[in-house]
Amino acid sequence: MTDPIWAILRAQGRHMGWLAEQLGYSHGFVRLVACGRRPPTAEFQRRCARVLSIPASILFVPRATTGTEKARGRGVVNV
Repeated sequence: MTDPIWAILRAQGRHMGWLAEQLGYSHGFVRLVACGRRPPTAEFQRRCARVLSIPASILFVPRATTGTEKARGRGVVNV
């Protein structure tokens, strides 16, 4: 399952390196999120929404979360 954020970035002519710099995350971390190897944390989603001025609910596909993931701030957030 791919999150819409990556297609939106491409449509805007931007790339993961640019996003990583804007978010304050490493390019490697952003790449792991993009390829689905790391889930996008709530903080990651908030920062993306703020940088792109697009609600997180549009940028990210909702995921089923366990109680532990919710406690760690994972899952879709509305910004």
